[in-house]
Amino acid sequence: MTIFSTTDDVLDAVHAVLRDGYAAVHGTKGPAKTYCHRLVRALDRHGQVLPAIGFESVPNRGSVYLVYDMNRFTAGEAELRQLVVAQDLASPR
Repeated sequence: MTIFSTTDDVLDAVHAVLRDGYAAVHGTKGPAKTYCHRLVRALDRHGQVLPAIGFESVPNRGSVYLVYDMNRFTAGEAELRQLVVAQDLASPR
């Protein structure tokens, strides 16, 4: 699992959401939100996914934006936060 940058292929992030239920995106606010909206649009063809955009503070990067499947996680869910923080700690910057 990786934390995506705003220059990564959106299809890789689509696969992450389908596989893991979320994709984390690091970058400045404007580009990161734009990437997340592109990801949500790309997920439209996957009817089983109900995508939402979120934001999480993490130790290494400071913050990441998330696109997560609301069928698998709820907003502010502790399990999702733990997964994102663990991913941040395990991923080199």
